[in-house]
Amino acid sequence: MNVIDFELEPFLGASGWYVALSGGLDSMVLLHLINKIRSLDPDSYPQLAAIHVNHGLNQDADLWERHCLMFCQAHNISFYTERVSVENTGAGLESAARDARYRVFEKYLPSSSILFVGHHLEDQIETFFLRLMRGAGLKGLKSIPESRLLSQATLVRPLLKNTKAELEAYALENRIVAIQDSSNDDVSHDRNFLRHRLLPVLESRWPGYRRTVARAIGHFDEADRILGQSLPENINLVSQCGDPGLSISAMKEEGEENAKCMVRRFLTEQGLTMPNQASLNEFIRQIFYGSDASSALLKIRKRQIRRFREGIFLLPSLPDTYPSNIITISVNETVVIEGIGSVCFRPGFNQEAIPIQGTKVDLCWRSSEWIAQSSKLRKKIKKIFNAKAIPPWWRDRIPMVINENKLVAIGALKNGNLSLVDGPDLCLEWCPHDGIWSESRSDMR
Repeated sequence: MNVIDFELEPFLGASGWYVALSGGLDSMVLLHLINKIRSLDPDSYPQLAAIHVNHGLNQDADLWERHCLMFCQAHNISFYTERVSVENTGAGLESAARDARYRVFEKYLPSSSILFVGHHLEDQIETFFLRLMRGAGLKGLKSIPESRLLSQATLVRPLLKNTKAELEAYALENRIVAIQDSSNDDVSHDRNFLRHRLLPVLESRWPGYRRTVARAIGHFDEADRILGQSLPENINLVSQCGDPGLSISAMKEEGEENAKCMVRRFLTEQGLTMPNQASLNEFIRQIFYGSDASSALLKIRKRQIRRFREGIFLLPSLPDTYPSNIITISVNETVVIEGIGSVCFRPGFNQEAIPIQGTKVDLCWRSSEWIAQSSKLRKKIKKIFNAKAIPPWWRDRIPMVINENKLVAIGALKNGNLSLVDGPDLCLEWCPHDGIWSESRSDMR
C-alpha cells in the first residue's frame, strides 16, 4: 500500500515542474510518483521534466545517465542531461560535485518553476547528526529545509517525512529499478559512517529514533523562527556597484550578540552557510571595536563579507583576472567583457550635447597603461571613486572612457553615470554579469 503522500496543489501555478534525477531510489520514486499523479489530468498540471547531472566521478556514471534517459523515455517525460567537470578546490569532492550539480539546475530552471528533490527522512537525520558533531547552532540543527529559493525558482523536498523503507516499498510495488552507488558503502566518509555504523546502533536501542529526532528538528526550527521575530528587521544596504549589505550602525545599536544573529540572518538571505563561531566572533569584534577605516573580513567557503564605510557587503563572485588592455568601441556599441559585464557608451539625456570627436572611443580601466602613466588621471579617478563611495574590490573593474587623453565618462549601474563636473553629457552604461552575488545554495542542501 502506498504510504507516500504529499500536496502538489500549492505548486500548480509554477511555470514548470522539474525533478532532480540521479537514478537513485529517492529521485526515481519521486519522479514516478509525480508523473503518476500528473497523468490523471495532465492539462491541470505544469509540464514535467527531469534533470540529470553526470559528474563523471564513478565508472558507471554513463550507465546511470542512460538508465535515467530510458526511464524518462518509457514514461514520456522530458529529459535534460549535462556532464560536468568536478574539481576539488578545498571543500571536498562531494561539496564540489554538489556545487556543480546546482549550477546545472539553475541553468535549466526557468523563472517561477519548481525543482523537486528526493531527500527523505534518513537524509534529514544524517544531516542533523553531521551538523551536531560540527557544533552547529539553531540554524544548522534545523537541518534540511522543506523548501527554499534557488535562483529564480523554488526547490521543494516533498519526501522529507518519508523513511527509506517506505520509498523501497513504493519502488517494489511499482517495479521501479534504481541504481546502486557503491561509494555509499565507503565508511571513510562521515555520512556513510553515520549511516552504516552509528545510526543502526541507535535504532537497535530506540527503534523510533527517526521520528523523535525529526520532532526535535521541528523544535529547533520553531525556536529559530521565534528568535528571528524577536530581532529588529535588518537594515539592508546596497553599494554603488550593487553589492548587498547590512548597516553597521543598526548592528551596533543591538549589541554584539544580536549583531551576530543579524549577520546570520543576512547570510541566510544571501544563501550562504553559517561561518564557524570563532570567525564570526572575530568579525563582530572588528566591526564593533575596529576603526571605521578597517576592512574587516569574514570568509565563508569561496565567498567574502567585507566592511566598507557604513556597512558590511557580500562581494560578488568574479573571475580573478580582469582586462587591463585598452579596448576601442564605437558610440552606441555594446560589448561584453569577461569579469566586467556589458558596456555601452552613448549620448546622455541632453540630446543637444556636442558629440565627442570621432565615432570611436577608448575603453580602459584603472590599471590600463594610459591611466597608470598619468598621475593627474590617477588622482582624478581616485577622487571620483572616493566621492562616489566605490568599494575597493570594484575599482579595477569599473570601465572608463578616455578621449584625447581626457577622462570623459565612468561606468555605473542601471544607466547611471558617475559624471564629471567638467565633462560632456555622455553616459557609459555598465551592467555586471547576472548572478554574481547569488549563491548556488548547494551547501544549504
